Amino acid sequence: MLVVICEDDPVFREGLREKTQRWADQCNHQIHIQVFSSSEDMLEAWERGLPADIFFLDIQYKSEMNGIQAAKIIRETDQLVPIVFISITDIFSLEGYTVMALRYLQKPVSYEEIAHCLEIAFNRYASSQREFLILSESGLRYAIPIHEIKYIEAVSPMVRIVRDQNQTIMEIRTHFKDVLSLLPAGLFVQCHRSIIVNLMYVRSIRKKELMLCGNVSLPVSRMYADSVGQAFDSFYQEGGRFTRVESL
Repeated sequence: MLVVICEDDPVFREGLREKTQRWADQCNHQIHIQVFSSSEDMLEAWERGLPADIFFLDIQYKSEMNGIQAAKIIRETDQLVPIVFISITDIFSLEGYTVMALRYLQKPVSYEEIAHCLEIAFNRYASSQREFLILSESGLRYAIPIHEIKYIEAVSPMVRIVRDQNQTIMEIRTHFKDVLSLLPAGLFVQCHRSIIVNLMYVRSIRKKELMLCGNVSLPVSRMYADSVGQAFDSFYQEGGRFTRVESL
């Protein structure tokens, strides 16, 4: 997992790096930490393909674009990577919601706050590393990258797989229950008798609706409402990256 820290204060920058490494050492996780003192240098690296798994961004940088502006550029190409804002004031906290921030932390930041954000990011990262869903049809075998699956829908006698690549749709003749049994627990949840959704793509939940990135809406049936809420809370550790709009 690659952790990106962008902070122009050298003392606080080193403090963030130290807390991040301490968490990795205590949890026995292999991580890489990339540190920047400039938002513009960070964005240049991002545009060259920096594969970040979580960003810790200061809000205000001297004579440069602020953290909110940098996050908006990141969101143009990645709607999922967790972004944590860190600031000496909370006056920008509402703006953080416009770029779907995981957290808005106020300085000084404790080790526990940093560790909590890293746990959420690591859960997402670890889940996405389970590489493929393997399905067979008419003697052919398909390997579908798990992290690309947005949701799966039963359309008898087919199963429709919607992937996060320009809403690419794939249909395979197989049993819905068989597909459900092959998906990694904790990453996918059934929200309707005919729909399974990848929690990585969920933006918010209401009593009867899930909102996914890309303004995709999926129904939540009463039968599955409790399990959807529990899965959401477990995946995002009680109010993680997105806001639950209405309690279940």
